[in-house]
Amino acid sequence: GSVETLDNRVEEGPWVIKYRNRYYLMYNANHTSTQWGNYMLGVAEASGPLDFNHGNKYPHPVLLSNQVALEEDYVDLLKYQDDGMFYYSFAPVAGEWYQPGSDVSGWEKGKTGFGFPVTENSTTRNVKTIWKTGACRLYKPFLYDKSKNGNLSLRIHHTGAAKAYLNGTLIYAKEQGDYLHVDLSEKKSLLAAGRNTLCIEGQPGKRANFLDVALFDMKEEKAGDILFSPGQPNILRGPNGFEWWLVYMADKNAERRGQYINRIHFLDKKLTVEGITSKSSPGYHPLPAKPTWQYLSNSGQALPEVNQVIPSIPAANYYFEAGVKSAPNNAAADGIIAWKGDERSWLKITVDADAKCWSYTLSQNGQQKTATFPLAEDFRANVFHTIAVFKNHADFTVRIDDLPAPGSAVIETELAGQGLPGICSENTNALFDGITYTIGWDECGDDLKGWRTAESIPGLRLKGDLLDGYELSVQVAARLQEGGKADVYPVYADPKNFLKATFDFSGQQLLLSGKLNGKNTPAQKFSTARLKEYYASSVFSDFMERHFIFDAPTTFNAILLPKEAIYRSDTTIGDIHEQFHIYGVKDGRWQPLDSIRHVRWEHPGFSRIEFSPVEATELVFVKKARENENFVMRDLTLQKIRINEIFKSSYNLRVVKSKDFIRFFVDGKPLCKLPNSYKNSQVGLLSEQNKHDFKAVTMFHVAE
Repeated sequence: GSVETLDNRVEEGPWVIKYRNRYYLMYNANHTSTQWGNYMLGVAEASGPLDFNHGNKYPHPVLLSNQVALEEDYVDLLKYQDDGMFYYSFAPVAGEWYQPGSDVSGWEKGKTGFGFPVTENSTTRNVKTIWKTGACRLYKPFLYDKSKNGNLSLRIHHTGAAKAYLNGTLIYAKEQGDYLHVDLSEKKSLLAAGRNTLCIEGQPGKRANFLDVALFDMKEEKAGDILFSPGQPNILRGPNGFEWWLVYMADKNAERRGQYINRIHFLDKKLTVEGITSKSSPGYHPLPAKPTWQYLSNSGQALPEVNQVIPSIPAANYYFEAGVKSAPNNAAADGIIAWKGDERSWLKITVDADAKCWSYTLSQNGQQKTATFPLAEDFRANVFHTIAVFKNHADFTVRIDDLPAPGSAVIETELAGQGLPGICSENTNALFDGITYTIGWDECGDDLKGWRTAESIPGLRLKGDLLDGYELSVQVAARLQEGGKADVYPVYADPKNFLKATFDFSGQQLLLSGKLNGKNTPAQKFSTARLKEYYASSVFSDFMERHFIFDAPTTFNAILLPKEAIYRSDTTIGDIHEQFHIYGVKDGRWQPLDSIRHVRWEHPGFSRIEFSPVEATELVFVKKARENENFVMRDLTLQKIRINEIFKSSYNLRVVKSKDFIRFFVDGKPLCKLPNSYKNSQVGLLSEQNKHDFKAVTMFHVAE
């Protein structure tokens, strides 16, 4: 699709993972050079490792420059006033030309950026006015409304020395080239109500000339670092065994390329990335969560006693992993105690590297059972192998070297209670390292295990060990036409102390309520309406139609359309919707949008249309006329849109309970933050008359 061919036809750097029986391939698209700034990460999702193709790529990039969202969310006061034209001069200018009211009537007019040579389809060096020699001086009057506008951020990109003046006062100066945001939130005293003047002076660069400025109205926010060109992805499990993290290279401002990490989430089955961010990015971006307990040989701590359980908190659900190295010609089995309750009930998993096999021995109330399975012929002794187990209720999922254990990857038992894992060796010659234990579980599909009925609240099912801090993620799905409510109890200590998040599918809202020490806490209501971005499907779209496929059945009542063409940035279209028939699609039936009206939008770069609410799984734009000289350009404009979602049939709720706060996220977006006044707790689910499904649940301990 066009999102992957903004400059050069490049696709590279693949990385594949398997999670919840789905395969995800992350890759890079466009040119890696900062000269273009379009390098981005995409994802293809498939049911098998050989099933990836262009058809199962996500239509949208999962990670790209943070300036794309900034430009769409905040207005550039320079771009949308006086058609974006600047007064400019490449000839020497005498006196204090940068003062307001200077005579620039003899100057030429053009659009920023100014530069040479031209880099076609660049977003970081988008030359609109040719500048070959001499200094470049820009003079730009603009209006500032103190009742409507807020904090300003000056984004400036220059290859040579540069200075910037606001109403005659120097606000920025640098002798070398740079690309960054200059926060002006503390310089509001320099702004006048009404007409203001911004002036820029740029010197030629060593290899190229470029000077570009934008002035964003950030409202109450502040712009952070410019982050762009994410590439070379590595997707890894976090130190606790439950989190997924993306490790990648990216560019920050004009600095040398560095390494960054961002959390990966799976909203239902869709892979999403919590980024692009750096240390200075606003919002909640904690470091990778630590395990409940861990042993590393280089940390100075003592190795747990062999053939004993680890010294930690017993739990009914957890992840346990150990690196095991057997000596050659050992004629013995080494491995892990997957679970131990007492001397009569336990499970051991061992590997015999010389015999090329692995085994499990299960003891239930003193009755023992052993099963053995072959390993690959090239399985080696005298190297570390990782043996890991996920305990979910009474099921143990076994992984050897991060692959499902051959022969029997899932061991079904009756060992549902609390216990502890450990390490084991027949002759104690084995070495152990990298031992990780994290309380929690991860499950998906229709078969959620180990949820017990709570006697205190009819219909409520509880699960989990009582913990002080943790993270919960749950996918809540419903049939919109049936309405009703679905309750998630992200905090349940006892009948007198709990928090409840209610998805009200009939009222189209999210409710937070609960009790603390037996008293009702103040209820809070949150609208589920929000603007959601969708890219056109490259599979179903062509030169006559644009198809936007939703993640779930969705009720919506407005569409935000970009006015600016992708490849013709000087061309805008105000009423593009009038050139198309627009349909909502549900169950294969195309329904025209009803009572469409054009509404003035706060961002002048977008056109908003509103209409009667419609429920659909897809939105389709069909050209009214086959022949039109501008249709190619208009199709490219409709590469992506935003719809105003009122409500939809599936939501992801993520809740992080820490020492001081309880944070709520819906579909990855922050909802609210509440003070944490609750003691150790577990989690619960309640579905009204079983109308709703909880399709995926992940919960893990977060130690302070």
